[in-house]
Amino acid sequence: METGAHLGRAIVGLINLLNPELIVIGGGVASAAGELILPEVERVVRDRAMAQLINQVQLRMSKLQEKDWALGAALLVTDKALTQSISAWMRSKPDAAR
Repeated sequence: METGAHLGRAIVGLINLLNPELIVIGGGVASAAGELILPEVERVVRDRAMAQLINQVQLRMSKLQEKDWALGAALLVTDKALTQSISAWMRSKPDAAR
């Protein structure tokens, strides 16, 4: 599959440059054809990545759905807002434990 080969070559560049332990393929590619292209991506990585790095990296398809990025972003915003609110409240209390 041509898409898997192109993605595999891009991943080889990341592996050779950054030496990651894990690469997660997500987004539209993973949800549309992830399990179909993974064997081709793995083949290209085995054939082209530096030999000493091949066994140090894992390739996985994300199990997240398309909307999950929005839930993560909302949690980050909520966390930041709560942290700032609590910090402001603590600073407003002169005898608050610090």
